[in-house]
Amino acid sequence: LMDYLDIYQQDNSGGTPYGAFIDATHGTGTVTLQNTLGASSGNRNRFSNNPLYGLCILAKGKVSLTDANISNNADGNGLFIDNSTGTGDVALSKVYAEYNREDGIQILSAGNVVLSTGYSENNGNGGTTGFGVRIDNTPALTAKTVTITNFGGSYNKDLGFWVLSDGAIILKSIAAYGNGNASATPNAAGALFDNTSGTTAGVTMTRAVNDNHFGYHSARSMPGLRILSNGAVSLSYVAAYNNDVAGVIIKNDYPGKTGGVTLTSLNVYSNDDQNLIVHTNGAVKLTTGSFSNVSGASPNVEIQSLPARGNHPNGCRHTS
Repeated sequence: LMDYLDIYQQDNSGGTPYGAFIDATHGTGTVTLQNTLGASSGNRNRFSNNPLYGLCILAKGKVSLTDANISNNADGNGLFIDNSTGTGDVALSKVYAEYNREDGIQILSAGNVVLSTGYSENNGNGGTTGFGVRIDNTPALTAKTVTITNFGGSYNKDLGFWVLSDGAIILKSIAAYGNGNASATPNAAGALFDNTSGTTAGVTMTRAVNDNHFGYHSARSMPGLRILSNGAVSLSYVAAYNNDVAGVIIKNDYPGKTGGVTLTSLNVYSNDDQNLIVHTNGAVKLTTGSFSNVSGASPNVEIQSLPARGNHPNGCRHTS
C-alpha cells in the first residue's frame, strides 16, 4: 500500500531507469497506490520526466491505482502493468498519461480490467510505438471483462484504444480523436475493441455522462471505431466523423456466431468512404440515427447479414 508518491526526473544513478519499479510477483498480494490527500488539494501521484518508464508494476494479485499523473517519460511507456501470471484484477481511476515516448498506458492481465475517469493522450513522442491505452486480458484462464468509463485516448502516435479480451467489453463515454497507426496494427482504428479470441461475450457501448466520440483519424485505412466480436454488439450515443474509410465498422459474422447488432442514437457523418459498415450473421436493429455527408463512392451505410427467414414477428426492423 502506497499513498501519494511524487517521483520526478530520476537521474538513473541508482541503476534503474524507471520512475518507480514495483515487483510483487513473489507472492499474491495486492498492489495499491492511492491518494488520501485528494486531487483537490493540488496533489496527485506523479511519475514524470524519468529516463525510461514512469511506473512499472509486476504482480500476481490485484493492482489498484488512483489519482496519478504519468507524463514526459523519456524512453518507454508511461504506465506498464503486468499481473498476467496471477488472477488479480486491475483497477485504474483518475489516471492521466501524456507525452510519454511510447505507450501511455499498457496493461497485461489475467483478471478483470476497469478504467474509470482519465485520459491517455499525445503519447509516442519519438518512440517506435505510441498507443494511448493498450489492454490485453486474454491470458485469463476463464473469460474476464474489460470496462472503460469516462476515458479519453487522443492524439497518440498509434491507436487511441486497443483492447483485446476473451470476455465482455463494456464501454461508457469514451473519446478518441486524431490518432495514428505508426505500428501498422492490423484492423487499426482510432479505437479498436476485439474479443474474438474467446467466448461469445459481446461488446456494449453507451454513455455514462457524455456521448462517445471518434473523430479526425486521417491515417490510411483508419476508421474512427472498429469492433470485432464473437458476440452481440450494442452501441448507443455514438458520434463518428472525419475519419478515413468509415466512421464505424462492426464485424461479428465469424463462422458459427449468431450475435446480432443493435444501434441506437448514432450520429455518423463526413467520413471519407462510408459512414457505417456492419457485417453480422445475426439480426440488425437500427433505432434513431443520422448518417450524412459521406465523401466516397461507396454506400453511405453498408449492412451485410444472413437472410432473414422464418422469423416471427420480425426478420428485420428499422425505426427512425
